[in-house]
Amino acid sequence: MISQIFKAMMLTGGIAAMAAPCMAQDIADAHPSSQYALAAGDVATSAVAQLNDAAENARLREKVELYKQLMELNGVSRNVRQVISNTKIATRLIVIDRAGLTTLTPEQDARYNKIADGILLDTQNTLIDNIAMAQAPAFSAEELQQLITANASIAAAKYNAGKFMGQDEVATQVQNYMIEAVIKIIKTFTESQAS
Repeated sequence: MISQIFKAMMLTGGIAAMAAPCMAQDIADAHPSSQYALAAGDVATSAVAQLNDAAENARLREKVELYKQLMELNGVSRNVRQVISNTKIATRLIVIDRAGLTTLTPEQDARYNKIADGILLDTQNTLIDNIAMAQAPAFSAEELQQLITANASIAAAKYNAGKFMGQDEVATQVQNYMIEAVIKIIKTFTESQAS
């Protein structure tokens, strides 16, 4: 009889032992702390992704700034400023012609300069930024440093080849910016004349 009781206890204990992990799982799943752990894991994954994005954005900003320095050194920025200056002169002539004048009065000239300078400075900065943002990702920060300090490197050859290959695209982009700027200057100046 004792052996039967012992067998029954063993059997019951064995079943209880087999059921215990399942019961523990049910308890653990129902307990809110496991939900917090899952949520914390999601937050941690999201935070790591945000850190990676921030680091990648910082690297890209660094390369864009280096590319802008290169543009200053190789004359691209100077050429953009010259196009901007020519646009201001041409737009002034268009404004004078549309107003049926031979010249602007000092007051009109001051107003024109204030309007044109603001619009064209924004256009210049946007154009230089967009060129740098389009070109900088093709280079590493180290390559850009090489291009800045020495023009006789493999990176310089890569840069020059890329610069000449995309010349038509850059010219079209500059032309589109200039058209937008001219329209904005004429519209703003005409509106300011009416008031």
